[in-house]
Amino acid sequence: MIRLFIPGEPRGEPRTRATRTMSGKVLVYHDASADRWKQQVQLAFALKRTAMLTGPVAVSMEFISKPKDPHGYYSTKKPDADNLAKAALDALTKARAWKDDAQVACLIVTKRFAQPKTGEQAGAFIEIEELPQTMDPAFPASLAGYMGRGFLRVCQ
Repeated sequence: MIRLFIPGEPRGEPRTRATRTMSGKVLVYHDASADRWKQQVQLAFALKRTAMLTGPVAVSMEFISKPKDPHGYYSTKKPDADNLAKAALDALTKARAWKDDAQVACLIVTKRFAQPKTGEQAGAFIEIEELPQTMDPAFPASLAGYMGRGFLRVCQ
């Protein structure tokens, strides 16, 4: 199992933007707002110095944001959980964690606020675990129990 912590405010993958120029041509451009965050994810993986994963993998991501207005534990604010996951998965692909993020067969994403009273900081916990090539008949019935060993922190 590979465990990473990436400190800092998590950033989601922005949409590609388009604008029309004065001459009427459409200009499509990349919003680079998440690039620094993705570089931090790549660096965190590179420091683990692990070999590229070749089979199916399970990934658990917990994104922790600094609360602007602390109302509750789970974040219902932007960025969306799927955009946070997309940015991290793309960064891990670029870092050669795996050949293609299509290898991610199981993905669990949580986003919540940091708990300032405990001194918790913003960032992301990412856990990656290789999955077996063959299927255990009990797998669908008990995903958390099957992968166990502390891999999954399922929302309670």
